Amino acid sequence: GLLASLVVIWLLRALRIVVEDPETIEAKLGLPVYATVPHSKAELALSRKLKSGQGAGELLAVSHPEDDAVESLRSLRTTLHFALLDAHRSSLLITGSSPGLGKSFISKNLGAVLAQAGKRIVIVDADLRRGHINKEFALARESGVSEYISGQASLTDIIKPTLIPNLSVVTTGQIPPNPSELLMHERFEMLLSELGKLFDTIIVDAPPVLAVSDAAIIGRHVGATLIVARAGKHPIQELEQAVKRLNQAGVQVKGFLFNDLN
Repeated sequence: GLLASLVVIWLLRALRIVVEDPETIEAKLGLPVYATVPHSKAELALSRKLKSGQGAGELLAVSHPEDDAVESLRSLRTTLHFALLDAHRSSLLITGSSPGLGKSFISKNLGAVLAQAGKRIVIVDADLRRGHINKEFALARESGVSEYISGQASLTDIIKPTLIPNLSVVTTGQIPPNPSELLMHERFEMLLSELGKLFDTIIVDAPPVLAVSDAAIIGRHVGATLIVARAGKHPIQELEQAVKRLNQAGVQVKGFLFNDLN
């Protein structure tokens, strides 16, 4: 029984060929991998604390600045200059093909690293379905993107400072029944435009590409779009489909961020 179980597990793993190396993405899709973020045991511990309600407000970039994952995000800080070189907006969309890839981890810690370098940064949680960045910063969800688009709050009402100097957050606000329609409203584009006047860089955390159309809608209003891929989580066809979905919506993908490399 034990041998049969091992054989079945081996066969399932052999049949499901997943991306384990960032070079596979560059070779198969012809898109650059701007950063490779290694697995972080410290982030895993912080994530467990957050789920238990004990770690609100803790970021890896602040509590463990020497962690290898944070160092890789510092290198991304340099290469972002090239991603935004020919962009007419200094805003960055971070999305993924499916849930659970670590895009929010990338968004919040990249924001912290950029802010520590003296840049004025705002993170916009545009996942109006399952957004949770407010928890990481110990902020209230209310008075955010939803309220601004619906005209219930002004720009100054929704920009929330954090404990990290130069870093602010715009939360999702109340979860609406029609997220896609809300993001298509002209006031969302106005929101990004107004934030661009106040901050050096806008980081927009968006829902997964293949699950909903939200990322494709947001991608038309930002300077560059990056897709987060996670080691051992998806076949190359899934990433290819995500890029294709965005391209069909008129959004050009600049490259990938390869997360959780062991």
